[in-house]
Amino acid sequence: MTEILKGKPVADAIDQRSIETIQNDHLSPVLALFRVGEKEDDLSYERGIEKKADKLGIRVIKNVLSEDVSEDEICEKLKLADQDKEVDGIMIFRPLAKRFNDERIRNCISPEKDIDGCSELSLASLFTNNKKGFAPCTPQSVIEILDHYQIPIESKNVVIIGRSLVIGKPVSMLLLNRNATVTICHRKTKDLEKIASKADILVCAAGERKMITKGYTHPDQVVIDVGINWDEENQKLCGDVCYEDVKDFVFSDHDVNKSLLLNESSLLKVISLSDNLVHIEGLNCNADVSLLSLSNGYVSTSNANDDGVVEIILPEKKCIYVITDGQHSVKVRRR
Repeated sequence: MTEILKGKPVADAIDQRSIETIQNDHLSPVLALFRVGEKEDDLSYERGIEKKADKLGIRVIKNVLSEDVSEDEICEKLKLADQDKEVDGIMIFRPLAKRFNDERIRNCISPEKDIDGCSELSLASLFTNNKKGFAPCTPQSVIEILDHYQIPIESKNVVIIGRSLVIGKPVSMLLLNRNATVTICHRKTKDLEKIASKADILVCAAGERKMITKGYTHPDQVVIDVGINWDEENQKLCGDVCYEDVKDFVFSDHDVNKSLLLNESSLLKVISLSDNLVHIEGLNCNADVSLLSLSNGYVSTSNANDDGVVEIILPEKKCIYVITDGQHSVKVRRR
């Protein structure tokens, strides 16, 4: 019998972590959100983000742009938000229309504010595994749900259907960094159904409505569906997996078809976005550091007291990065 891996318990755990950080550190995060046009899946994400932000005490500044907006205008508005000291994090709904230069647009966001991990520098951090940037939130949600349900990743044969920079490629790096054996497939892969059916974990991110049927799966397989599609016939969101066809066949399926307003993968994406934003706005005061980088330069651990503690007064909304050496600790407080 199929075991449903619900996203809500995972989201609730991350949610509680963010709430505690915001309350304990007296934070007030601000998110600048950009949407082009009126795509239903973007609107669904937006509703989820606004609802979650309201619960957590995050202020959202919405920037809604028309479908005929120019690329230059998008870049200009992103750069203004990036330079705004009041804004802690920035997100733009992607993928954008093909007429836009996606690379140019996403690189208007500095890594310090790139909570969705879409800029070149953020992606470079993911591929080098230096942990200095944020992973894109949908790929991160795949890892969060596997970890929450204690599903082993190391040494597992993982097949990913989808090769986009939004999900496919980043999630492959996250899984490789956890010592999985990863195969990336796409719509032009030969014998796709056969390859997928041999996976221990199947991650579906092709963006093709209900393409994954029973033939792609096998008993005891874990299926994670992060596809986001609009079902015109039923007028609701659906995933890449044809749930009715696989539900009594595979061991575990990340159920996106049962949701009403927001599928589970996008719920986790919203939670991951909030969690990243909180990390930008605040810092765990017990973090080990060798160096603190502030906007005006560096503070060395030579300033540590006899107990090896560096005490820093953090000006207003300055962001900081932590490089760990395991020998010193930092105590951070706000003015």
